[in-house]
Amino acid sequence: MSYFPGHNYFLRFAESGSTSINDATGALSFGSNIASALDIGYTSPNSVASNEGTKIYAAGRRTGAYAARGNRVHTLTAELKLGSLAFIKDHCIATDDDLSWLDFYYGVSGEWARGLYRSRCSKVSLNFQEGEAQELTASATFEAIAAASVSPVTLGYDYQQFGAVLLWTDVRQFSVNGTAIRDKVTSLSVDVDHQLERKGIRPDFGDNVPGSRTSYSLLPHHAVVSGSLALHDLPSIEAQLFTSGANAMAWSDIVVQARDVANTKTYNVTIHNPRPTGRSQDATGSEAQMAFTVPFVADSISIS
Repeated sequence: MSYFPGHNYFLRFAESGSTSINDATGALSFGSNIASALDIGYTSPNSVASNEGTKIYAAGRRTGAYAARGNRVHTLTAELKLGSLAFIKDHCIATDDDLSWLDFYYGVSGEWARGLYRSRCSKVSLNFQEGEAQELTASATFEAIAAASVSPVTLGYDYQQFGAVLLWTDVRQFSVNGTAIRDKVTSLSVDVDHQLERKGIRPDFGDNVPGSRTSYSLLPHHAVVSGSLALHDLPSIEAQLFTSGANAMAWSDIVVQARDVANTKTYNVTIHNPRPTGRSQDATGSEAQMAFTVPFVADSISIS
């Protein structure tokens, strides 16, 4: 086959607490395999990158004089349509030391597959965008320690395998500081950045060894939660949110509730203790609605 259609792409995951890398040989001991992995949900082909850490050193001349291999770095960015928030809830928004270790398997059904091992979520973004058929989406970036090819698998999906995808019209409740603004807000984006740090580097056991020149661990640091609100109308609520009383900018939670039309699922996304960092009136054409932007920082996110 000379080309691979994107609609045959898959992305699966498994918790990888027992997957290990031999520090003496770089060999992988698989704690999970593709047969027992779970599908994440609706997704298009993802961005996957491997950096071999090649460095060129010069010795007083224009061309390279010496090449060295550095740290192998593997990353995967998954764009998800939210038919379910379970994966994001369980593996991406934790702001403590329990951030999950995961194995990922991706490829084209029946053609090829690869695995990323000992991965952790580096950053996740949730996006709620106004529009009659705008999907609620999430983008998550994962750092992995090792990568290897695996045997192809053939997957079959039924219609609406992962349930109905949530749309902007499914957002029933939207409040900031206890004030309902569902009729004013045009979008919300919120990010959690775990600031992962790669620790150390294993020896070079050979380019064909998955654990060669890989990090020993991926350590999460302070989780930075930030986001932005876009509004049709800020002036009518600006005093309430920013200037009415000494503690006006000490907001209570931002709460978003999404419920599908059939009322078969409900998700509540709560942004805890948000604090606005400013506000702006955005430039628009005279024929367009005026728009306002409010960036913020927060303590954490929870999903129920």
